[in-house]
Amino acid sequence: MMVVQGADRLCKRDGGVFYIHPNATGRQTSLSTKDPKEAKELITAKNHAANKPLLNLALGKAYLRAVDPQCSTRRKASCSPR
Repeated sequence: MMVVQGADRLCKRDGGVFYIHPNATGRQTSLSTKDPKEAKELITAKNHAANKPLLNLALGKAYLRAVDPQCSTRRKASCSPR
């Protein structure tokens, strides 16, 4: 079992799938990946989100603007189907 320390730990089970193991709860949740690089990126993002919520919000908005430049000007009513 591979373990990375932080607010949450990264564990790899025998099947090769990576899991996140929060120190607070101890409940493991699958990251649905067998790629160690992708698993480390996911847990790093989760730890950054917990430690720096305002930075995480700004990054999320930047990602949304990159995908859909009009998302910041669109009204909620125009997004929901009728």
